[in-house]
Amino acid sequence: MPRIFVNSQLCILIALFSTVLMGEVPQHVRVSIDRITGGQGAYVPDDEVYKVVLPREEATIVWDYQTLSPNLGLNSWVAFKPAIHKQAILTGQLLLLDDEVDSVMSAALNGGLNVTGLASSSVFDGPHLHTLDVNATGTFEDLAAGFRKCLQEVKQVGGPGAGRTELHPTCQWRVQ
Repeated sequence: MPRIFVNSQLCILIALFSTVLMGEVPQHVRVSIDRITGGQGAYVPDDEVYKVVLPREEATIVWDYQTLSPNLGLNSWVAFKPAIHKQAILTGQLLLLDDEVDSVMSAALNGGLNVTGLASSSVFDGPHLHTLDVNATGTFEDLAAGFRKCLQEVKQVGGPGAGRTELHPTCQWRVQ
C-alpha cells in the first residue's frame, strides 16, 4: 500500500513539474516569431499557445456581390507551444489555391515541417481553396523559418503579375 501511495505522489509531482516547465512562450521568442513570420501574434491562454493569424489580404471572396471578410476563415495560421523533449511544437494551416499546393507542400517539407493533411475547403462553385495542415518540433526560430518558407512560396506562385481572377455567376475570387 505505501508503494502505491508513493508512486501516485511521484506521478502528481511529475505532472505538476512538467506543466510548470512548459509554461508559455517567452516574450523575446514571441518578438522573434513575429519578425520571422511577418505577422503579429497573440498569446491564447485557453490553448496555451502563441498564435499568428495571416489573412489572405490580397485575396477576397465576393459572394452575391457581398465581400466576405478574411476573418471568416480565409487565412493561414500558425501556433507555437513549448515542448517537453524539444524546445517547441508548431501546428498550422495554410490556405492555398490549386496552383499553390504542390510548391507550398515542397517548401513545407524542405523547411522541416510535417505535412499532416490536405483538404478542399470550398463551399461554393468556383476557385478551389485548399487547406494544408502542418506540424513539427524543434526550436522556435527554426519552426518559424520553416513556416515562413511556405508563406514566401505562396507569394512567389500567386504574387504580383499572376493576375488570377476567376469568375462564377455568384462567386468571384480576386487577387489584386
